[in-house]
Amino acid sequence: MLLARRGGAIAKKMSRIKKVVSLSALLLVFGVGISALSADAQGEAPILLSPNGGEYWTKGTPQTIKWNVGDSSKYANVTLWAREQCDFEGTNCTQVNSPIAMNTPNDGEFLWDIGTVALGENLKADKKYKLSIGVAGGVVDFDKSDGLFSIVDTSTGYRVISPNGGETWKIGFGNTKTISWEMWGFI
Repeated sequence: MLLARRGGAIAKKMSRIKKVVSLSALLLVFGVGISALSADAQGEAPILLSPNGGEYWTKGTPQTIKWNVGDSSKYANVTLWAREQCDFEGTNCTQVNSPIAMNTPNDGEFLWDIGTVALGENLKADKKYKLSIGVAGGVVDFDKSDGLFSIVDTSTGYRVISPNGGETWKIGFGNTKTISWEMWGFI
């Protein structure tokens, strides 16, 4: 019995080793060294600062994507990607992998015409997104937005969060309910 347990543990370790070796080989095929994966831990890789979650950006208007450049001598150019698209509730997310700026100078900012992409279909309004910053080839991401930000059609607006339809609320003493909403662009 003890031998069977050890054999299972060894098989699991071998499986993990094969996965690491496979990942290393895949990265080398695409010309990305293992050092690129650990660059963030060394403080060398660019770090995305904005949008980082909670922003409301109006489609078609200019906004500046900002990042900490890290070691700009090592990473002269970067690629900015829209990596994740979600419905306006922030659920039902899918990968989009749309390049916003390809091989742009690593100078810490990029003026983005909100919603446009370098290749493919432009991003849709009334959706939430996460961006990422990575090496110019786009194989490895250094950093991604911590939270979702919104692309909206208008510069001001609101959306009712709760109730959102289908609820049954009882009328009477002690039956209090919370109505919640989010607003953007209002001063």
